[in-house]
Amino acid sequence: MSNLVVLAGLITAWYFCSLGTDLLNKEVQYERRIPSLLTAIQFLVGALASTALLRGARVYEFRPVSDVRAVLPLVSCWTLGFLTINFSFGQTAVSFTHAVRATEPLFLVATSVFVYHRTFTRKVYTSLVPIVLGIALVAMTDLSFAVAGFVSTCISNICFTTRSILAKDLFAAKITDEMTLFYYLSWLSFAATIPVALWFDSEVIFNSAFWTPRKVALLACNGFLHYSYNQLSFIVLTRMSPLGHTIGNAARRFFLIMCSVFYYNTHLTALNQFGTFLLLVGVAMYIAASQPPTKARPEPR
Repeated sequence: MSNLVVLAGLITAWYFCSLGTDLLNKEVQYERRIPSLLTAIQFLVGALASTALLRGARVYEFRPVSDVRAVLPLVSCWTLGFLTINFSFGQTAVSFTHAVRATEPLFLVATSVFVYHRTFTRKVYTSLVPIVLGIALVAMTDLSFAVAGFVSTCISNICFTTRSILAKDLFAAKITDEMTLFYYLSWLSFAATIPVALWFDSEVIFNSAFWTPRKVALLACNGFLHYSYNQLSFIVLTRMSPLGHTIGNAARRFFLIMCSVFYYNTHLTALNQFGTFLLLVGVAMYIAASQPPTKARPEPR
């Protein structure tokens, strides 16, 4: 019973840290869109926090990677994924961005089939139909729709699905573990984002008027919440099955969409609501279709 209560508390914290990250993201970029600078700060905070846990307090064992080149493809996906998703938040409503993010199963299947030549069951392919129809309705009827925001979110989906596949390969090869990988991803992605931020957001970076105490506090809180929800996602994964974590992540998308709609008083048309419903039904079908079949227990003799 106590383990269940702890798990429920972790999932609740995971959801609210994710929500806080999104709301502060919009708040930070309300006056000026700074996706590159925002992403760099998120990576920096994550790098400092993971360093404190692994190299300072040594809460987790640090397992250095012998060849850093092995994680560079993953770093590229991680960096571009968060750059594009932060760009999308500056272009469209939070609810629309997460509706597009919920189509990740579609991109996962497409990447697996066309790049890795993997096959899926007919039920998995069928589950993609309501996902495609749902996001089409959402895109056509969303009042905050912007082509740039939609495309950038699609790119982030490609990056994050590729990241998942590459990460599984790294873990299977026992090159590193999840905590150490997050350490490397944070530092290397921060280093990769610095020139991007200097190129696109230099006017803001070197403008002392921008760095008000309130803005610094917002950026710091956003970075901490961004790190926390990623870290909590890993902790939750260690306490439940991959399928359960997938279901929890899908429920998180629904939670974020609903909260952002109420928080920003976003107007949704009937077709938009129906499209979101279709999308979530498709995700639920995909999760059910992806569940490995349970082996029948032999009857006692």
